[in-house]
Amino acid sequence: MGDSAALEETMKHYDVYQGCEAVKRGFSWPAFFFSWIWAISRRLWLQAIVIFVALLGMWVISTMLREQGSTLPAHLANLASIGVFVVAGVYGNRWRSAELARRGYILEVTKGLQGPVSEILSCTSCGAQYRTGDYRENAEVWYCSSCNNPLPKKS
Repeated sequence: MGDSAALEETMKHYDVYQGCEAVKRGFSWPAFFFSWIWAISRRLWLQAIVIFVALLGMWVISTMLREQGSTLPAHLANLASIGVFVVAGVYGNRWRSAELARRGYILEVTKGLQGPVSEILSCTSCGAQYRTGDYRENAEVWYCSSCNNPLPKKS
């Protein structure tokens, strides 16, 4: 593996929607640290409500257990709330991409910090869209996941 291939693997990749919305692929640190506030700012209403209710529930359970003198279960409830933050961080960018697609934004290209990483192309047989970056460059033939016909490697 050359230096450029190693660099490309470590670069942050972004999905760009209609030229104005970019969503980073991978873990979302803002979603991890700000959870339901981040979700509201991204118009992810359902996720914001679920995260808020889960954290509120964990806080209520922890407080009730602590008042009863049960410190270990209270600490376990606090640890479970950390799991909510981790889930928000892991799925935050996926939720954002799904919301943009639901609102009608079209994924144009996936870009790295150095430029395009993969293009969005369409199958000539069935019209299904695919990313060139999802296929191995050294494969002899790429096949469509919808119709199993060969795909063009270039636009």
